[in-house]
Formats: sequence, structure tokens, C-alpha cells
Amino acid sequence: MTAEIGERGVIDRRYDVAISVFSAIYALIFAIIPSHGFRDRENYLNYAENASEILHTYISAGLLRALTNEPIWLAINTVLGTIFPGPVVVSIIAFFAAFGVAFFLLSQVRRPIDLVIVTIILLAPSVFRTHLIQLRQGLAISVFLLALMVRIRGARWGILMAVPLIHSSFFLVIPLVALREISIKLRFSGFLTLLILLTVIATFVFSIGTVSSLLRARQASILETYGSDISPFSLMMWTVLFISALFQGKRFIREHVLEISTLTFFFWAFFYMPPVARGFQATLVLSLLAISRMRRDWLLATSCVFFIYVLAQYLVRTSQPWFGYAV
Repeated sequence: MTAEIGERGVIDRRYDVAISVFSAIYALIFAIIPSHGFRDRENYLNYAENASEILHTYISAGLLRALTNEPIWLAINTVLGTIFPGPVVVSIIAFFAAFGVAFFLLSQVRRPIDLVIVTIILLAPSVFRTHLIQLRQGLAISVFLLALMVRIRGARWGILMAVPLIHSSFFLVIPLVALREISIKLRFSGFLTLLILLTVIATFVFSIGTVSSLLRARQASILETYGSDISPFSLMMWTVLFISALFQGKRFIREHVLEISTLTFFFWAFFYMPPVARGFQATLVLSLLAISRMRRDWLLATSCVFFIYVLAQYLVRTSQPWFGYAV
């Protein structure tokens, strides 16, 4: 038995090293991309060079305003900006944003089909762009996913509570994660938990504009001007995923209630307030990963639909520089 455990430990360590190397290679692609010439990257250069002034402005306006305007994101830029020039800061953030997502996904691989699905997820434009032009949210997603891997409960929740201070979309996601854990302890059914989460999500969607304005959060102005780039074809893909998830049975719904509830959030936001649908990206990776946990017949069908969706997204963007993400 001791020999088996030792051998298993060696295998696990080798696997961790392997996925770390592959994650680093994947992340390096986004790190070496020049900061100039891409949508929003100029904005991140501004953060890298002026984060301390921005943070000071928010703190001067009061603690509440500072907390609702992503102070950890600003602090990270401030610290890195005192050591490295702006373009290097952006590259470092892009690297860690992509590395965390890749490492988390690869750590979930148990079967060959899992590796296929994970590879498609990592190449999907919806994930790709968070490492390319949505670095703030990309970094938050990376920290969030890595936090889920922490086994010590106190440490895990300490990190999770800090994630909304990197990107405010997690002010919704973290309470949902907490409610899910509470429902598991109270042994609620999957459908009851889903109903609770949907109620919380509905309240959030219909109040976010007012709350953001009252708190003078960065998102208040964005909600008024931000246009949605979510296509009806994308909506069709998420609808297929949502319906497939509901047909997996009670156990699947109970284990993946967070993913299902945030898919529903996406539907509501798509019709009611398209800019808010961007918050769906916070749990997009988990929702897509749930495909690999479906029953075999549904797994193959949903994987094929997802692959066609990703391929189609690239095909319609082939004539655009960097598939539409360059300016």
C-alpha cells in the first residue's frame, strides 16, 4: 500500500509539472502580444501607469466607493507599475490571467474526451478574449478558479472574498457560491437551490443600474453606453447547453447548480440589459467544463455543437485583424 501511494504521488507531481508547463506555454502567447493595437489594451496601459492616482482618488471619495471600484486590481497595477514599465505590467497580468485558467482546466482532465473539451474551451473566442482584451476580468477569473482548488476552507474563502475587489462582476458570483455551499450543508434539493439562486440573480439584474449609480461604481457609466457583442448564434449555443444540463438528472443539477443558474442569468441579461450579460463570463469556464460531466450521449452531442460554435466564430472573423480584437 505504501509503495502504491508513493507511486501515485510521483505520478501526481509529474502531472502537475506537465500541466504547469503547458499552461505557461499557453499563457506566454498572450504575454508576448504587443500592448498597442488591440481593443482596450491602451486602457490597461493607462492603469499600469496611473493606477496609484486612480486608487488615491477613490480612497479620497470614501471607503465604500474605493471598495466598489476594484481596489485590488488598482493595487496590483500600482505595485507592478513601480517596478516595470507599462507594457511589461500588461504582459505580466495577461500571463497570469491565462495561466490560472489553463491550469485549472487541465487539472480537471480525467479522460481523453475531457482533454478535447478543455482544449476547445481554451481556444474558444469567449475565453480567448478575456486574456487578450479583458484582462481585469480575466485576472479575476483566474484567481477565482485557482481559489476553488484550495482545500483549506478558510484560505479558499479568504481568496474568494478578495476576487470582487479585482473585478466587480464577482460581487454576484461569490454570494452564489456561498449559497450553493450552504444549500449543500442543509441538504436542499438541486431544484430548490436553483430556485434560490435564480431569485438572487433576478434581484441583482433588475437593481444593478440603480445600485451602481448610488455607489458611484465604475460600471454605472458603462451600463449606459456599453453595447453588447453577444450574437443570437451565441445565445443559441448557450440555450443548447442550458437545455442539455436540465436533462442530466437531479444529481447533475445539484452538482452544477451554480453553472445552470448563471446560464439563466445570461438569458435574462441578454434580453433585459445586454451589458450585464458580460458578468456571465465570470463562470463561463465552469459552465463549459460541465459539458464533460454529462452522460455519454449528451456529452458527444453537446461537444459537437460547442465545437461547431467555436469554429463558426473563427470563420466569421477570419477577415478581421486578430479575429476582430485588434483596432
